[in-house]
Amino acid sequence: MMLLVDIGTNAGTVLEPHLQQLFVDAMALPNRVDPFPNLAGEVKLPPQRPRRRTRGPAPAQVNPLRQGREPSAALGFATKCPAPRRYACGAWTILDPGMHIGTPDDPSALSDHSGCQYLMLRHPIHGLWLAPHRPLFLLAGLWAVLVPLVWLVPPGMGPDPLSWHRHELLFGMGGAAVGGYLLTALPAWTGRPRVAPAATATMVALWFTGRLAFLLGMPPPFAAIGAAAYFLALGGLLSREVARAKAWRKLPLALAPFGLGCLEPLATGGFGPAAESAAQQLAPLFFALLISLVGGRAVAAFTRRWTSASLGNPSFADPRWLSGGGFLALLTAIAALLQDASVLAGALLVVSGLLQLARMLAWRSWRCVRYPALLLLHLAWLWLPVGLILAGMAQLSAGGPGMATALHAMTMGAMGTMMLAIMGRAAMARKGGRLLVSRPLAVAFCLIHASALIRLRMCCGDPEALLHLAASIWMAGWALFLWDFRHALQGPIPRPVLSARNRP
Repeated sequence: MMLLVDIGTNAGTVLEPHLQQLFVDAMALPNRVDPFPNLAGEVKLPPQRPRRRTRGPAPAQVNPLRQGREPSAALGFATKCPAPRRYACGAWTILDPGMHIGTPDDPSALSDHSGCQYLMLRHPIHGLWLAPHRPLFLLAGLWAVLVPLVWLVPPGMGPDPLSWHRHELLFGMGGAAVGGYLLTALPAWTGRPRVAPAATATMVALWFTGRLAFLLGMPPPFAAIGAAAYFLALGGLLSREVARAKAWRKLPLALAPFGLGCLEPLATGGFGPAAESAAQQLAPLFFALLISLVGGRAVAAFTRRWTSASLGNPSFADPRWLSGGGFLALLTAIAALLQDASVLAGALLVVSGLLQLARMLAWRSWRCVRYPALLLLHLAWLWLPVGLILAGMAQLSAGGPGMATALHAMTMGAMGTMMLAIMGRAAMARKGGRLLVSRPLAVAFCLIHASALIRLRMCCGDPEALLHLAASIWMAGWALFLWDFRHALQGPIPRPVLSARNRP
């Protein structure tokens, strides 16, 4: 049983300074301070605390911030304990019954019986800002719906469709999804408090700054600063927290946003058409690199955990030489493209794709049909080797599929489905240690796959009709995701956010 306290008001203490403490004591069975002499003669009562004074002015308490304690970056409260028993839900704070509420003179002070002191939020915070994945995943879904609209409106009524859609789907939608995932995973990497609502709001504001900088066509210095600000701030925050925790193995993931921060200013067109074209071609490969590094670890970890928990399943294997070899081959292919070594880059892209496909064989991905939430991740991963192999063939042979087809296999296919599979986990219901895929999310996933397949068919069909069909199906799929994700924007935040594993 828990006590629900409205942190926006403190009216009860006007009549009784210790009203909250009396209420907490009364919730115990039996009352934790009353003697109950008749009941004590029948049963053995648990140890009771000395009765607190209930009349007169409340005793003075010391605000932890005045003692020089550093405010926690988690949810805006200071603490000496590693895991304060505090849960936030919109404008309400839910407290364990063993806690002592602060006085009217200092309503921000909060302590439990172990002596740990906390600082309550003085003002209610909307539930949207209590976790970074909520606003950033929401923005990623909204941008996935809005950006392709440029293909469906009459010409001249919006920005240039080609540059707008390839820039904003990569750095707008993709940037929001990457930021939401990395900031959500950050506390697990470092063991430090969760990201504060103020930091989340700052990231959202910088993300909007980048979108406006490109939409309004600002002059090159301002456009470059506005475009790079979000990724540089994201990389700075991640790197600082990883360095403080000395979690050096996570440093490559923390530094990844800096790469996007360097590519986006080039992709705005302010540094010339050649730089813009190169950035637009390298950005999908960089996201493929992130999927190989971040997504590969996530898929392997979720699969290993499910395999170990499922009875009768054989042991899980994820050879390092496959994951490391695929990543290094892709990284070397990007370096070769920068040096205009097309043949070498093409060969390395094919090798990387084959190694990524071999990882699926090592994972025994076909077994995941028993667990739909995990199956979505493996089906999304399948697009990565397909896109890399198509890109390699485009570099090796002029008669094969074009580079545009290969890049769409990596963006609409690998990026779109992997982001949907991961972001959808935050909205899935939990039952018996499993995540449950809802019907809207399952249909949305099928629609995103279908839109990617239709886009690949543009090379051998009516391009305009197939383009409009692919864009419409893509938007419908992401609209279904937003409908399903609305439940995850309010209420208590399940921990871990992206897993059904119970955390003590």
